[in-house]
Amino acid sequence: MFDCVRDQEIQYNRSHRIIQSIAIDNPVVESRRLSSADPRDSNAKISPMISLRPASVSFFFVAIAFFCFQAGNTAAQSNVDYSNPARWISAPSDNKDPVDVFYLYPTAWTPTSNTQLYSDIDEPSMLTSAAAVFERQATAFGPLANLYAPYYRQANANITLGLPIDQQTEILSGVPKEDVFAALDYYFENLNDGRPFILAGHSQGSNVMLFVLSEYMKEHPEIYDRMVAAYAIGYSVTEDFLAANPHLGFANGSDDIQKIISWNTEAPSVTENNPVVLPGAISINPLNWRRDETPAGLVMNLGSFLSDASGEYVLTDGVADAEVDTNRGVVVTATADPDVYGMGGALGFPAGSFHGNDVQFYYMNIRENALRRSAVALSMYQSEIYADSELASTRSIRAFMDTISHSEMSRKWSATKLLGCRACEAICANNNNNNNNNNDSWNWFATPFGFWTRQDSHASFSGYEIDAYGVALGGVKTFKKFRYGFALGYNGQTQNMHDYAGEVEADLFHAAVFAVRNFDGLSFDASLGYSHGWDDAERSVIFPDYARFDSRASFDQDAWTLRLNAKKERRFHRGLRTVLGVGLDYVGIRNGSLVENCATQSPFQSIPGFGTNTAMRLKSSTYHSLELPISLTVDKTWNRRGRDITPYVAAAWIPELLGDRPTMSVSFVDSNVTGSFLAESIKPWDSRGRFATGIKSEGKNTSLGIDYVFDFASGYEEQRLSATATWQF
Repeated sequence: MFDCVRDQEIQYNRSHRIIQSIAIDNPVVESRRLSSADPRDSNAKISPMISLRPASVSFFFVAIAFFCFQAGNTAAQSNVDYSNPARWISAPSDNKDPVDVFYLYPTAWTPTSNTQLYSDIDEPSMLTSAAAVFERQATAFGPLANLYAPYYRQANANITLGLPIDQQTEILSGVPKEDVFAALDYYFENLNDGRPFILAGHSQGSNVMLFVLSEYMKEHPEIYDRMVAAYAIGYSVTEDFLAANPHLGFANGSDDIQKIISWNTEAPSVTENNPVVLPGAISINPLNWRRDETPAGLVMNLGSFLSDASGEYVLTDGVADAEVDTNRGVVVTATADPDVYGMGGALGFPAGSFHGNDVQFYYMNIRENALRRSAVALSMYQSEIYADSELASTRSIRAFMDTISHSEMSRKWSATKLLGCRACEAICANNNNNNNNNNDSWNWFATPFGFWTRQDSHASFSGYEIDAYGVALGGVKTFKKFRYGFALGYNGQTQNMHDYAGEVEADLFHAAVFAVRNFDGLSFDASLGYSHGWDDAERSVIFPDYARFDSRASFDQDAWTLRLNAKKERRFHRGLRTVLGVGLDYVGIRNGSLVENCATQSPFQSIPGFGTNTAMRLKSSTYHSLELPISLTVDKTWNRRGRDITPYVAAAWIPELLGDRPTMSVSFVDSNVTGSFLAESIKPWDSRGRFATGIKSEGKNTSLGIDYVFDFASGYEEQRLSATATWQF
């Protein structure tokens, strides 16, 4: 759980002395220690050396400190202002990478008193050591992510390591947890901007991270949905912890996402107690990413990050192999020398513990794995965008916008929107003269249309823009008090993804039949539609100046819908109108098999699944949904120069009576990597509330519209511009 300052070195300059504290995860035990400052520098102070033996901590002081914590810190709340840049080791403003890392450093505080339970936020020894350990741990993620690392007040390792685990946990749930939660609040509200993120920590930082996972992420599931992985290294994640937090899971391989990755590293000879290894601990092998006892030889180590003779940290050939000891719940390495890289008995750690090098031993493998999981997560988000754009077109937005349509059913046949043509509200429009024509002849129409829409969902991805165009041809006929007809249409669209470079081009063909029955202020309509389309997708996952993954995919899709609507209209003084709508909307979608060819440029060309020209296949899936949208619309129409100008506001509640989302499973053809990471269905929205507002301008043959829609359940929002023109013959 804890690192501590174990090595203090005074470096002398000709002009002054610099005092630097270095955290204990320095793998080289220096043989010399200086204990005095230059007497010419009145400000120079050296912190007293910390005893490295927990037994030397007086039980009397431990008891006093813990009693003070119980009495005065049971309701700790952070007062650290994380809007102050000085409270961050790193908080970049130029976020060039598509993924963030939120890093929590290990114990970096050198206590001067065994009665002080928590450090100050501006404690000099902590600030210096935290920045130093950041450089040798967090930089493993540096080339592929934006690194964020807050300063947080830490617990006194000399005190806490002398306490039972439950009391250690209670202490860490005070000031350290509250500071980290406050930093997370500020980060997600002001810095993250909806990007996927990785949690990373070591030792005490990982211990605090477990609170983040068990409490913060449980309270913020929309944030947890964007988590790529949590690297909780150097402190045990146990079976009991996972059982108590069923929303969490431990990694089973190299590419599953939203999982915890954890290990503690020891020599094979260790049998005694290790303060960071708890009963029921789980570890994953950081070389082959397996949880069983399959060994991974030194040849699999892509590189370590260790100090050279001068004390500078440099990339070296890997020094540690790895094998999981499932009985102790640790990773064992037989190739690293405990006398050089071990803890040496510090703070009650066994001499054969490599706690200080849990990260540095496997530095480049961590980097490769973070790149892999990030690429997988971004790829999944892109796939979610593909799926959601289709569902939004055929299901949620259409159902809502149709139900809240301000047009009279006898005048504008807005319920008969062809599948995939959300902007075509006047798809079967007739002019006012033809509306009252009760002869038996067919009225034929042609309706070209186009629209631009921007869609965002801040819960799971950044969004996309769609440009679409098309044409519909059909006929309408009146029989007694019924109006019925049919339409055939074509819709072409281009979808550009925000933040994640990518583009989808689609060609869709539609057919629909419909019928309408009007009474005095009451209308009923029914429509049945079918659509078939082909999509070509080009996308890239780019880590600037480091790696990129390019792919091209094509797939086909069939969709069908059955829609029933009833609307009750009421008019008030000065043209104000309300429309109460109730509908039943069924949508089914079948996605054909997808074959995707990938090309990769990265430092890890030989890694299975991300090699050059990898082929990836997604299985086909079928989706069904049945909704009952209930809405209320308020609008008012003015006639200006022969055009009806109608602003409106509307609200709807849309319970989903049944439904699922497309299942996305994937496998890489050229390797043993399987896509369990995409096997989970995208989460359904269930019942949800929606709000819409906009303005329509309608003339004899044309319609223009501006709309804004917001979904309260998912954070989904859409801005849309649309235009249609209708010719009668």
